[in-house]
Amino acid sequence: DFIRTNHPSDVELAKVYRLIQDAPTAKTRAYGLHLHASILYSLNSVSEAESAFVSAADQWKNLGEKLLQGAALSSAAHLSDRRSDFNRAQELASRAKDLVSDGHHRYFELRLMEFACRRLLSEAMLTDYVKCLDRLSKEYLEIDEVAESVSVGIDVAHGLRAMGKTPDVAVFLPKVESFFGDPGLSLLRGRYYFLAADLAYDSGSLADAMLNLQRAYAEFSSAQKDGERWRVNALVKIANLLSGIGLHQQAFSCLQDALLYVSAREAPSRMASILVALASAFNNAGHADKAELWYSRAEEIQRMLVL
Repeated sequence: DFIRTNHPSDVELAKVYRLIQDAPTAKTRAYGLHLHASILYSLNSVSEAESAFVSAADQWKNLGEKLLQGAALSSAAHLSDRRSDFNRAQELASRAKDLVSDGHHRYFELRLMEFACRRLLSEAMLTDYVKCLDRLSKEYLEIDEVAESVSVGIDVAHGLRAMGKTPDVAVFLPKVESFFGDPGLSLLRGRYYFLAADLAYDSGSLADAMLNLQRAYAEFSSAQKDGERWRVNALVKIANLLSGIGLHQQAFSCLQDALLYVSAREAPSRMASILVALASAFNNAGHADKAELWYSRAEEIQRMLVL
């Protein structure tokens, strides 16, 4: 509610409401619904945005606009994935794939291929997941979608790291230098620094890890879409690092900031990760009883996700 009442796009949202209400044609109404969903997404209203994209898809279906219907369903699937409702995400992605898989809309086909890759991860098939993403990154590059290729390449690198391997960034992030000068790619730059922080930590360079996390946080703060959830990720990482070197109050302060941006309903898995970090910080500070309490609450959320 705080974000929605203070976000500058509230004016735009009001205009979209009027556009939908006063739409002179069904097609104008469909565009209004689609724009409404996009603005809700930018406001981080994940559940509302997902429902709005589904409504837009229904409107496009009535108009026989298969590509736009597929695009709306693809966005809804992405948001279901963010809510950790993976079955719903797969169902929406499957519906979208049937609409765009005609050989003429390769970009949308590749976007939906990401869900097939993520399904492998949810089934604990990490090696196949990395191979799937590596292939996807190369296919994005073949159609000159450099930013998408780099984004997936970052996921490949994280996957390799999870497998205990040290990724060669130069190999898995093709043309990585090309996005550093683009002001519209702050989220991608932030994710690159986030990866660099992980690799620095693995090599034992805590100072470089902290520097890259600070760079990542700054980039995420400039990002219009998805920046908020990545700021939370960065805050949790920074808190873990600070707690590990005995700076407990600073760690608690970071986690307190992270909690301002997350709700258990909109992002349960992210909330659980914050509570685990909070428990770890209390444990490092010598408060085992409080640590146990927050671990238990995190486990409750994780059990709900499994159900």
